[in-house]
Parts: sequence; C-alpha cells; structure tokens
Amino acid sequence: MLARALLALSLLSTSGAVAAPLASAFGPQMPWAEPSAGYVGRLKVTPEHAPSGALLTVTAEGLPAEQEFDLVWRTVTGSWKVANAEYHGREYTAIAYRIGKVKADAAGRATTTFTVPEDYGFNHDIVLQQGGRLFTQVGFNLDMTVKLSPEAARRARRSRSKSKASVGGICRTAMCCFTTIISPVGCRR
Repeated sequence: MLARALLALSLLSTSGAVAAPLASAFGPQMPWAEPSAGYVGRLKVTPEHAPSGALLTVTAEGLPAEQEFDLVWRTVTGSWKVANAEYHGREYTAIAYRIGKVKADAAGRATTTFTVPEDYGFNHDIVLQQGGRLFTQVGFNLDMTVKLSPEAARRARRSRSKSKASVGGICRTAMCCFTTIISPVGCRR
C-alpha cells in the first residue's frame, strides 16, 4: 500500500501548476505585528477558503478614516532539521509578507482584491497593520489540491493492480485514495 502511495506521488505532474505567485513574491517581509489596546476595525475575506490562484476580496470597516495600512499575508517558512546525517523533524518559522497597501476612506472602509498565493495549505491570517501595530485580521483557509497530468493518470491506470477495490466505477487504489483525500477528484476506470 505504501509503495502504491509513493508511486502515486511520483506520478504527480508539476508542469500544470496554477499560475499563482509564491507568498514571498507578494512584497517585502513585514514585522510580525501585535495589537495595541485591542483590535480596531473588522476584516472580511470572500471566499473564506479557496485554492492557490483564486481571486480574493478583502473588505475592511471601522478603521481610522483616511489612513493607509499594509495588507499582510502570514505564513511560515519550513526546513528539515538534519544533523550528522540524522533526521530530527521539521522546523517552521512564522513570517509575513506585504500583499499591498490599502487606504481607508472617510467612513473608515477599504476594499481590495488579490490572488491567493502558492503556499502551504490550510490556515493563514490576512492582517491589516501599520508598522508593528496590528489593527485587525481575518483567517483564510488555503485549499490543498493535487493535479495529475493526463499522461501521469494513464501511467497510473496501467500500473494498477487487477485486485483493486472498486465502488461505483471509482477505483480505490492508493493513488486514487490519496487524490480523493487531498482533492475530491478520484479516478475513473
């Protein structure tokens, strides 16, 4: 079973990647801001979850009027912890990148859009800040996706065992279970 899962991973195509920027391509690295005397304003993101490459709309209200803010994407950088040829786990460091600048209008509202970057899946914070002061933030869930090229899918079909389990015409080999868990695509016979 593990061998099939590894085969499936080796067949994944990287050539058809979504045209989305890396988080580090947004802009300069920003300080990890903290609120001062509580949060100010509210931030909303639409949609609340999406894959890399999707267009997001961020709307703010209740901000100080006519002020400019940095819109920031929070993520992590990761690395392997290896010493003397021994693996000791992974290490992640929190990091933030400026998506852009937004200016509140006279009523303390601001709206902007940006493309979801190619980044680690699951939760990220989108933050409005000025320097080291965080005004408000909202959570965004980056959907994980896996895509197979047509050629990789053909190779996977040819390599499948004749003893696979099948339900409703969708195979349940390690490769298909892997893609179904990560991205609800499945494999047709």
